[in-house]
Amino acid sequence: MATFDDIPALVNSNAGLSNGIIDNLIQTFLHNKEKCCFDIDARRLRDSLNLDDSDPDCPHPCFVNAILLLGCYFSRPLSTTSQHENERRFLSKTLAELTRAYNQADRLHDFIRASNLVVYYYLFNGYREADQQLAQSILVTTQCGLHQIPSPVWRAPSPRSERGYISPPADNLELGQRIHTFWNTFTLDKIISLAIPGYLSALVEGPACHIITPWPRLLKEYDNGKVSELDVASLGHLLNGEFIPSRYPQPQPLDKLQAEGIALVSEAIKVVEYRIRGPQVTGLNTEIERFIIRVPDITCQGDMGEIPGYAINPRLVYIKTLSYAASFYLNQEGSDQASRDRSISAVDMMVSILNQLGQDDFGRLFIGIGYIWIHVSDIFIEILRTLQRDGAGMSPRAQLIRNNFDSFIQGLNYLSAYYPALGPRIHMLLQRLDSIA
Repeated sequence: MATFDDIPALVNSNAGLSNGIIDNLIQTFLHNKEKCCFDIDARRLRDSLNLDDSDPDCPHPCFVNAILLLGCYFSRPLSTTSQHENERRFLSKTLAELTRAYNQADRLHDFIRASNLVVYYYLFNGYREADQQLAQSILVTTQCGLHQIPSPVWRAPSPRSERGYISPPADNLELGQRIHTFWNTFTLDKIISLAIPGYLSALVEGPACHIITPWPRLLKEYDNGKVSELDVASLGHLLNGEFIPSRYPQPQPLDKLQAEGIALVSEAIKVVEYRIRGPQVTGLNTEIERFIIRVPDITCQGDMGEIPGYAINPRLVYIKTLSYAASFYLNQEGSDQASRDRSISAVDMMVSILNQLGQDDFGRLFIGIGYIWIHVSDIFIEILRTLQRDGAGMSPRAQLIRNNFDSFIQGLNYLSAYYPALGPRIHMLLQRLDSIA
């Protein structure tokens, strides 16, 4: 059987590294791919890397080099902030190949995946270029219609089908990977809006970007033909309260829950920022409460797409936190007692989740949870500033908020050992807190 060690000249002639090192970098990326909210069929990747570079099914060099770039990043020693020489080399090659792929409209699905991985690399390192690179991902994602995939079931294209920016998927698995790629881009769009002040989400449901792509399932379900035409629930159904029962028994795949969770957080923030009131708030609260019930406990293990064998499921830590963050955002400015109770309960649950983590668990978390903690902590500071101005700076409520703030700072400090780019944001939070006194 072929292995990653049997890679073609496409990779190692450009890298100047041995096959063994290249193999190790690919394996390191695959072991850490969930930190990029990324999924790929390892068998198909391995087989495609063993194709001749003239084969149309061979991955574009931009995608291969992006994988190697992230493999290098995840190979860094703990708390290291400096780039390794190979990272600079693979980043340079990835960017050059992205330009070539776009100019030639060559294997644009690989372009999107590679571009997204570069965005994650920039995000992990705290580079401002993340939003510029994401804009390229989103542009090509929408040009290729990945936001409007109507069905999770593959159909052979008609010989008379019009050829667009991207060729039709070859089979069920390729269709599934494109669905995953869209939701990966969607997730990045929402996380960058939290990480980079002033960034406005581009993938927003509406007339300019009508999203119908179904929620993602496990890749092996697509590969085995275990998806149904009935499984068409998407973003619009969630936000409009159009509940579509799944044909699958609980629990649901983590990829789907993760996409739903970040969508609810984004919608809750939008409702608050635009000061929307009335039925839309009530309906969104209902959807958030339904979602909280659907998300399993963070200790849940099983065939949900996660890596088993740990007491704490890192992806469920993130998804659970998303569910309560959405509730907090939506209710923290509410004037009625029910809203205040939801807000307080949501923060209590986020802190409870955080307190269940051991120090080693932080190394398996997605950086996105850090930006949720930062965003919530920013709101805490504004609440404390208001209480201080009103002469209630030493009230029980102020002390509770300060204790919760300290819990998030402690969690962020642990997380920053694995994502040093969070360090400056932690420092800014502490400076803002000190300015209140």
